[in-house]
Amino acid sequence: LEEFKKFLRRESCWVTTEAKKEMEKVKTYLRRLFVDETITVSANDETETFQGAGFVIGYVHSDYKRVVEPRPQMVATIYELVENGTFGQFLAGNPGRWIESQVVKFCHENRDRLRTDGHATFFELEGGFVAYVDLLSGGRPVVSVYRFGADRVWYAEFRNRVVIPQ
Repeated sequence: LEEFKKFLRRESCWVTTEAKKEMEKVKTYLRRLFVDETITVSANDETETFQGAGFVIGYVHSDYKRVVEPRPQMVATIYELVENGTFGQFLAGNPGRWIESQVVKFCHENRDRLRTDGHATFFELEGGFVAYVDLLSGGRPVVSVYRFGADRVWYAEFRNRVVIPQ
């Protein structure tokens, strides 16, 4: 009866004590940027690659395999890292994944949204990888591809960005 009364008062109910403790531990790693804007990425024909688009290639994990499939136009949301964390921490629950040609499109169409001078814009890729894109001082993009499970901690003080497809 007490849980039903909580429900009627719109209070939290039907949650175990252990679950409540876990929920209290949840950190907010990301803060949304450009809240009042719709950021789109054109449909792609899957042919564009990082190398073919003129990206400087940094590190690429040896297991990375490019996913090739056409994708329709999409909307993306950009976040900024506000708490130190690993990919597994700040990308947990991410609803979508990118393929290489979509990242290339995003970078060409939304260049002004990318971090620069050694700071990252992250894109979680299909297959368990994350693309790290940076714009060099001359404007040329550089990309590295890391395994999603890498335990490196990325620091919030650098205001790295995370782009998530919707």
